[in-house]
Amino acid sequence: YGDNKRPDTDPATTRGNKYLLDQFKISHDPNPEVRATAVPIIFFETRKQGERIFHGYGVIKNVKLVTQYTGSGADKAYFSNYLFTFCVFSMKKEQEGFDWPWIEARKQAAKDKNFLSLANALAPKEWKFWIRTGDLEKVRRKVYGRSTSKKEEQLPTPGSADDKILNQIYEYYRKKDNSKAHSGAFEFEGLAKEITRLIIGDACHDGWVTKSSGDGGYDFVLRVDIGTKGISQVRQVVLGQAKCYRRDQRITGEAVDRVVARLKRGWIAAFVTTSFFSDPAQREILEDDYPIMLISGKQVAQTVRKYIYEKNITLQEYLDSLSRDQSFKSPEDILKEE
Repeated sequence: YGDNKRPDTDPATTRGNKYLLDQFKISHDPNPEVRATAVPIIFFETRKQGERIFHGYGVIKNVKLVTQYTGSGADKAYFSNYLFTFCVFSMKKEQEGFDWPWIEARKQAAKDKNFLSLANALAPKEWKFWIRTGDLEKVRRKVYGRSTSKKEEQLPTPGSADDKILNQIYEYYRKKDNSKAHSGAFEFEGLAKEITRLIIGDACHDGWVTKSSGDGGYDFVLRVDIGTKGISQVRQVVLGQAKCYRRDQRITGEAVDRVVARLKRGWIAAFVTTSFFSDPAQREILEDDYPIMLISGKQVAQTVRKYIYEKNITLQEYLDSLSRDQSFKSPEDILKEE
């Protein structure tokens, strides 16, 4: 909220409100040269004993005139004020760092125009993009803290029934490929395909596992059918990646990027692992809106445990029954199958 607190004062004339209203006009001017004169507003949180925590920088996005009140009962007085909404800029392209010499150069440029070119050169990439385009939506910071999962949430509780199943799955495939004990055998891809199919449900059409060499960045192929047959049906390719890792070996963003890079328009991806996905990998997926399912060790164990219970078979029997067939087919071929 702005700084007006008096019923008899025009809210647009108080010092703070006047300054912010001026900045709002500059920040939303269609002329890039005018926007370049906008002042970056820096956000701090003040804690006990004067400690200040830096929370980013940005500009004013919206302004609204509101009614507030002071006092209570018979002494309650209403007054007009402004409500300012700010756009906090992303610092992803700056590796979440803030270049304070940019602020120093801007201060110098306010006194001496010779420093203007230096100030512009030191500006963050997101700031330069906004000055050039005026598009706040593409530079704003997106916070997905509630949408990511911690390592502990992605793995079964140690000693639980799901944990025992996950360990047995890892050991089963590790023994099939002693030369790659850190990652398990390529045959885990068959289980990963089945788990993905079970999670998607009845809309999922079965596909195949790719050849163990030269898979091109994905390990299995499925298809999702949406709608009834004929012209009312939409078919989507599902590209899958599988990693049979130890529970303490995380999946990084680079591993996820490999399968995402193979996606075409309308396709989706699934990444199945016996371990967990790193927080940076999850944030990258959310920030870039990648259409990819992340299936961690906990969900692998839960899905398998439910399946063998319903089929009344042992884990060994289930893993032994999975198809080992592989294919060199193109992902597009699954769209033609009935």
